[in-house]
Amino acid sequence: MISLILLFSQTSPGLSFLNMKIDGKVIALGGAYTGIISPEGAYFNPAIAGEFKGLNFSSAYSYYFLGSHLISISSIIPLNGEKGMGFGLRGFYTGGIEYRPEDDPWNLSYYSSYFLIGHIDYGMRLNNLFLGAGLNIGNFKIEHSGGTGVFLNAGVKYTDEMFNAGLSITNLGTRILRTSLPITVQAGGGLNLFDKKLHPVVDIRYTLKAGLSANAGIEFSPVEIFSLRAGYNPDITSSGLFKGITMGFGLNLKTLSINYAAIPGSNLGVSHFFTISYSPGREEKPKKIAVQETFSKERMMSDKLVEQGISYFKEKKYKEAMNYFDLSLIWNPNNRDAKQWLDKVTNILNAQEVEKYISLGKNKMASGDYLNAVYYFGKALSIDSTNQTAIKLKRKAEEKIRRGVKSISTREMELALKYYRMGDYSRAMSIWEKLLKKDPTNKKVKNYISSAKNKMLEEVSSGIKKIDLYIKQEKLKSATYLVDKLLKKYKGNKSLLKRKSKINELISQKVKFYLSKGKKAYANGDISSAERYFEKVLEYQPGNKTALGYLEKIGKTMVKNRKDEADRYYILGIEAYTKNNYELAIKYWEKALKLYPNYPNAKENIQRAKLKLKELKKSD
Repeated sequence: MISLILLFSQTSPGLSFLNMKIDGKVIALGGAYTGIISPEGAYFNPAIAGEFKGLNFSSAYSYYFLGSHLISISSIIPLNGEKGMGFGLRGFYTGGIEYRPEDDPWNLSYYSSYFLIGHIDYGMRLNNLFLGAGLNIGNFKIEHSGGTGVFLNAGVKYTDEMFNAGLSITNLGTRILRTSLPITVQAGGGLNLFDKKLHPVVDIRYTLKAGLSANAGIEFSPVEIFSLRAGYNPDITSSGLFKGITMGFGLNLKTLSINYAAIPGSNLGVSHFFTISYSPGREEKPKKIAVQETFSKERMMSDKLVEQGISYFKEKKYKEAMNYFDLSLIWNPNNRDAKQWLDKVTNILNAQEVEKYISLGKNKMASGDYLNAVYYFGKALSIDSTNQTAIKLKRKAEEKIRRGVKSISTREMELALKYYRMGDYSRAMSIWEKLLKKDPTNKKVKNYISSAKNKMLEEVSSGIKKIDLYIKQEKLKSATYLVDKLLKKYKGNKSLLKRKSKINELISQKVKFYLSKGKKAYANGDISSAERYFEKVLEYQPGNKTALGYLEKIGKTMVKNRKDEADRYYILGIEAYTKNNYELAIKYWEKALKLYPNYPNAKENIQRAKLKLKELKKSD
């Protein structure tokens, strides 16, 4: 037993075995645990318990020498996204230790020694900072003496995209077996280099009455499932080429992790360490998309959408094709093929619209309705201001109008026609009513006023039908855009106000329903479902603070740092854009930029979404 204690700290005070490490990952890295996530790290620095993203079960075993065994069983349970609770047992046993009394050296006997420690650890997150504390209760037996003691561990940890650091203090408690506990302060950190493939760590430790020491290690992960590790621990009693050296490897097989470490240079023989961790919650990371995964798929997704758009184009389904080319540019704004195809299909659709309005205008001219002929030719020119056919026909129709109202001011008439073309019928009608007072017998002006009234009635009637259809289809966002647009023109319209009230009531019901479902799922630990419900809330009410707050908490359970959180909001923005919820997409991308100001493509996508939102509000 004495030799075992000396293996790890020749100068530590009594009970130095409390600082013995068992986790294969920690041992392989020279005992530097402060800056890494591991079950044992959560024991020595409880703040790390708040950093686990899913349920974790871990079992570790080590064989030192001469039949000495150290075991650990632990579990870490995430709590509501921001916190984590750890439970575990750590035990050591060695037997067959020879005992010879000084007064009778031939009276040989043997004894065993052990310790068993139960611990509860709690960690919580505050942005990129984690705080934690642990309560430990141990039973100890050395030689013929035994005792029980209580002591505390506490720590903090900071983590970011490139850097993580921690500080812990352990073994704060009363004397056990009339011996002071080895109170230890340990600080350290690590770097994430080369796309997180290389991870160096360093710890500095101060143990009361023993002084300073340092531990260091490095981890290399050439592929996601495999890691090689090496470290240096000066406290290991060893000699020769491998003096103080530790080494090992790790396997990450989806929900299962296996870590092995060995100390090859010990004077007391080779010591082996095995840790097996099972994390059934590891794959419960809804939409946790790392930046490298996101952008490796970006071009592929964009190209695939272009291909789908081309297929629709060949079938002459131009609106569907335009939608796919547009989505392609959200995934990759620099996709030249998507830009070219989008320009091509936009030109075709615009040409079709122009021809449609010119045809309608010609029909109106043929029937003598020159006012509405001007309206349709004006619509055609709003799409293509250089179309010579529309320009000539519009002039011809306007000349016909002027001939019928020679007694009326040309300037006022032109202004009324302008408002009529713009769809501002009430202002056009207001001008014509003033003109009619000057010339009460002018039949043309009376007809124009009648035409404006009919247009207004037609616009409101058509709008109400479309609003009712949107409500039936539960497209409440589209219904809101249209009713707000019409109420700007027809303030006080009772039919529109009635539908506005109905839409708001339906949105309120939907928001309450999905908020309730989301809160319940969150409370039950069903984070994936909770996220879906809160996203549904934002589909109906993009600025809902409660849903945004919960999604922010959920985001922190799935990511380690601001960059990962920005990735998540970027993807949520794409999903919202795909559903034509441009307002929500803008909010998500703005959040991504707030977390990571230079986030690729986010600014371009916001501009694109703003244009689409503007088009959507105009389209009805």
